[in-house]
This record gives sequence, C-alpha cells and structure tokens, in this order.
Amino acid sequence: MVDTILHDETADLVYLPGVKAVGMTDRNKQPTRPVVKDPENEAILGKIQPWGEDNDFPQQLAELGSNSTIIGPTLEKKVNFLYGKGVKPFVVTDIDDAGNEKLRALKSGEIQEIDDFILRTNLQRYILEAANDFYWFLNPFPELILSKNRKKIKQIVAQEATYCRWGIMDEREGRSKYCYINANWPDTEEKYIKKVATIDPYAYDRFEQLRHGNEWKYIYPLSYPSPGKSYYQLVPWYAASMSGWLDVAQAIPKWKKALMANQISIKYIIKVPAYWWEWKYPDWNEKKNLQKKRKETEYKKVETFLTGEENAGKPFMTTFKYSHQMQKELPGWSIEAVDNKMKDGMYIEDSQEASAHLLYALGVDPTLVGFSPGGKNRSGGGSGSDKRVAYNMYIETIEPHRDIILEPLRFISQYNGWPSELRWKFTYSQIATLQGGQETTQNVQ
Repeated sequence: MVDTILHDETADLVYLPGVKAVGMTDRNKQPTRPVVKDPENEAILGKIQPWGEDNDFPQQLAELGSNSTIIGPTLEKKVNFLYGKGVKPFVVTDIDDAGNEKLRALKSGEIQEIDDFILRTNLQRYILEAANDFYWFLNPFPELILSKNRKKIKQIVAQEATYCRWGIMDEREGRSKYCYINANWPDTEEKYIKKVATIDPYAYDRFEQLRHGNEWKYIYPLSYPSPGKSYYQLVPWYAASMSGWLDVAQAIPKWKKALMANQISIKYIIKVPAYWWEWKYPDWNEKKNLQKKRKETEYKKVETFLTGEENAGKPFMTTFKYSHQMQKELPGWSIEAVDNKMKDGMYIEDSQEASAHLLYALGVDPTLVGFSPGGKNRSGGGSGSDKRVAYNMYIETIEPHRDIILEPLRFISQYNGWPSELRWKFTYSQIATLQGGQETTQNVQ
C-alpha cells in the first residue's frame, strides 16, 4: 500500500494517500496571458467591457458598411467565397509521402451521431452566420450547448456579434469568463442581459473543465488577431474610414445628387428683338392686355420646335430687318445653346481611386467584384482569365479564415469522442481552364 505522496510531473498528477485521491496540478501549465484593464477602471454595469468608447462600435461598423455601395456588397462576396459549397465531414484514408492527407467524404448513415448533429444544429447556418460576423467584425461568437449528462455537445449556434460583449478579464487567469448578450447595446438594463460562460481555448484541460463545469451553454471565443487588441479585434477594412477614403467615396455621389437637384437646367437662350412684336402684331401697343398671352403663344411654338425626337436636326431660319435710317441690319431672332460647365464626367477618376482604396482595405482583388479602373488595362483582355486566377488565388489564401470558423467543430469532435480521422472541410468549385475539358473541378479545403 502506498503511504507517501507521489508526484508524477510528466502527467501532472499527484496521488494523496491520506484521502486516496488523485489531484491534477494544472495551474502552472496554463499559458501566460496579461490582464488588460479598462483605461478608466470602470465598465457598463461594473462587469462588461465596452466595445468601443460608447459600447456601440459594431453598430457603427454595421452602419458604415451598409451605407457604402462597395463595403457591404464586397463583405457579402467574401462570406460567399468562404462558404463555397458549405462544410462537410470527411475521413482520412491515407497520407502521402509529402504528408498530405487523402480524404473521403463521410457517407450518410456511416456515423449516425454526426448526421444527427448536422441536422439538429443546422450546421450550414452556423457556418454562414459565423463567417458573416467574422468579415464584418472579425469576432464571431459561437455558442455550444451540452447534453443533459454533459457527455456530448449537442448543438452549435452563432450569436449575433453586435449583441455580444466580453466581461472584464479575471485578474487571476487573464481572460473573460463570461460573455454578455443583449440586443439593445449600448442602451440597456441589466435585466435584459443574458450571461453565458466562456470556454478557455488556451487551457490544455479545457475538455475536462467543460465536462465537470456547472453551465450548460458556453461561448467559444473566436477572432483573427490584430495588434494591440485583447478584448475585441479590429477589422482591417475599418482603415478605409480612418484614412478618409470612405468619406471621399461617399462625398462624390452626395455632391452629384445635390448638383442635379439644385442646378438650373437651361439648354437654350432665345433672344427676340423688341421691334419684332410690333411687326408681328400691328396693334401691339394698343392691346397691352394681350401682350403676355401673345408672348406665351410664340414661346410655346419655339419650345415645340426645339424639343421632341421628330424635330431633331431641323434647321432654324431667321430674318433681319434693315434700318435705312441707321444704315444697318437690326437683329432678328436668335437661339444660343448654353454651355454646361458641369460636365458629366467630373470626379470619375477620384471616385475610381476611392473605390480602389476601399477594395484594398477589404482585401479583395477588384476583378472579383467587377471593378476595373478606367475600364481599360484589364489583364487577360477581359476574357475572364483574370477572374479565374484571382478567384483561385483568393480561395488558396483564406486558409486561416477557414481554420478559425472550423475550430469549434474540431473541439466538438474531440469532446464528443468522434473518430480522430474525422475532418471538417469546406468544399469549392475551383475554376479551371477550358483546355482542361471542364470549367470547374471539385476542391476540398
């Protein structure tokens, strides 16, 4: 019988003979994480870390993107590009000499528990909503729901990012232990806030913590790291607003709209000599009460002559009266076209430059959204090869984004005890060249 304390450092276990128990010495194995305090040492309701100075930064981002003809639609395209044909389960069948895994799609009914999970959790909805929050805010908030016996994670849903706020970091562990969910930020009352525990994704014993915890729902923190941000990461496309290019892009259409609404639209100046009215109407001076009506009649005739498709290209003939007394011709009718100084093409180049900077901030090749500065110099001569190459390159470069969205699914697979050969993968239709005999090929990422 063992009657002394045994400490196995390799397994982080301690045997305590007095109580016949095994303890885990896991505190020193946690990664080091600094504690970030609120600059003013205060937060809403004393426990919530504001997202932005007024706790409404995601709402501001949503408004900025929704008011832009480029940001909102391009973010939607990025979500669609990432989503592809959705996420499916695969199993590893072999590994080649280069270390690449050979995959086979998991057949329906092969592992019924996984089929039930996909159906119950509406998996593709989670993928779509998490991807949307990722590209709009860089901070998705997936919620995992446990079974009654805590042995399985039965469901995953994506909480709306604009509704979520992290709690103040725990000074001992350096992390937010709770996420606070409310649909009315920044104005709210405590009774409308839902408090949900969080999973520590850095804890090596996170599975044991979850299995022996006291909560039934957990937020799994996800984000793409940005420098100097601990609570909420900063989405890259916000640089378009900070740099002023978003203001330029939005100012041009406002200016054009105001110009169109307020400028005087005069195409012609018609000059009629005063003597003409007396020549046309001999009783002009006697019947002054008819002068206004007669002018309107003559102006109407000229207006009809100058407008309408059937009058396009018609000649205009005018005569001049000669004054023998003055020994010169007196002026006759004349019609002068007004030169419009406000040309239709004003600020086109500025608008294109602003659009290009927005796309730089969004990280999307302009060809993928149908943007070609100046309408010229398109690579591939506009044949579509530029889009094919840009699309295939883009899909290859968003592997980190896929890993972030799929991280909770890998956590669930391990927690639920599903086969270690299981892989969650996005599937795509890769655009091929026509010489290959087919326009698209199946691609698993």
